[in-house]
Amino acid sequence: RVICTSFFGNTFYTEGADQLKRVKELATQCSGTFVAACAVYARKKGLMKDTPTALLAILRSKDQGLYKQVFNTVVTDGRILRGLN
Repeated sequence: RVICTSFFGNTFYTEGADQLKRVKELATQCSGTFVAACAVYARKKGLMKDTPTALLAILRSKDQGLYKQVFNTVVTDGRILRGLN
């Protein structure tokens, strides 16, 4: 639920930094396989941009093999690639 509803900009109800912190906390508790699946789902089905990119960055430190496998699915344009760095 968090991956398709988290926006990292400030809103009336929450701060973007808090949303990002929550995504990071949850992702670090999960397996690399689950994080990869969430990143792909959020990008393809949820049409999200920032959340899958954040998940991909977390995956980079968890599992390089999975990171390479899902990279092209999550990073579909230059703007998303800039968000990864």
